[in-house]
Formats: sequence, C-alpha cells, structure tokens
Amino acid sequence: MDLWELDLNSRVHKSADGRARLRAYVEFAFTSELDPSDLALLSDARLRQRLNELWIDRLAPWFGESITTDPVELASIRAARLLADGAWFDRALGTVDFTESDRAAILAVALNLTERTAQT
Repeated sequence: MDLWELDLNSRVHKSADGRARLRAYVEFAFTSELDPSDLALLSDARLRQRLNELWIDRLAPWFGESITTDPVELASIRAARLLADGAWFDRALGTVDFTESDRAAILAVALNLTERTAQT
C-alpha cells in the first residue's frame, strides 16, 4: 500500500482535488506494474476487516468519494472508479492480456468518464 500511495502521489500535485486524484487512480490501475501480491489484502479472511479498514483509510481519497456534482455526472465518476477497480483486480490476477492500444483505448474511456460535463 505504501508503494501504491507513492505512485499515486507522484501523479498529482499535493493540492489536487478529488477529480484529479481519481484520474490518478484510474491511470494507476491501467498502467502500473501489478502482480498477484497486490491482492494480499484479500488473502486472509481473519485479517479482512482490518485490511479493509486500512484500504479505505488510505486509498479512499483516490476513489472520487469527495466529488459532489449532479447525479448523472456522479454516476460517470463512479463508473470510472469501477472500471479502474476491475482493471486493477484483473491485471493483478493476470486474467487480462490487452494489447497496449486496447488498454490505452479503455483507459481513455475511463478517463473521459471523470471529465466535467456541461450543465444545461
């Protein structure tokens, strides 16, 4: 988790808002080096509660939870987070093998979901 936070912090300025932090998490999930050891927090049922608390405490600022906006835009922000979570999980498991161009295209879709929408 320390390494994840270092990587995430290297992607944004210290004063970054929730949207910039979410974008950093999305990029991290799609581009950083991952392996099954990144899934350690899921491996021991006896530690699940404590590891879950640590996970939420340290990584929640990167998940877009602080972003307040209209319901449609909020749904897009949450969808971007879920895409990133899925990419992180599948890449750590080694269950996906996208070409670089496919991964870049999916990343672009996820990042697009984090953009502000015009209010009408």
